[in-house]
Amino acid sequence: MFQQFWSYNDDFARHLRRYTRSDFKAISERMGLKLLDSRYFMFFLSPLYLLSRMKPGFDKLSEEEKRKIVENQHKVPAAPLNAALTAVFGAETPLGHWLAFPWRTSVLGAFQK
Repeated sequence: MFQQFWSYNDDFARHLRRYTRSDFKAISERMGLKLLDSRYFMFFLSPLYLLSRMKPGFDKLSEEEKRKIVENQHKVPAAPLNAALTAVFGAETPLGHWLAFPWRTSVLGAFQK
């Protein structure tokens, strides 16, 4: 689900897959854990996230060039932009307790043994 969020950042971090809430449910059952909560986040910022990951010709760059792009994307942006992004993400966090976002860039799970 939503593999379009897979990016060279995932490759660089050596991620193996992107999980869904249903994946967390299946994993908890298979491992004998209780899934206390699972929710998607980064819903409001997902369009920006997608746009930031679309680098034409990225696959043709050297590993060093790719590493530099990834490092630059992980820097804190300029204060006004950072404040705006923080406000959007901060508004989403409490809403995520009451709304089930239909997609995300990330999923959070709380498990109990």
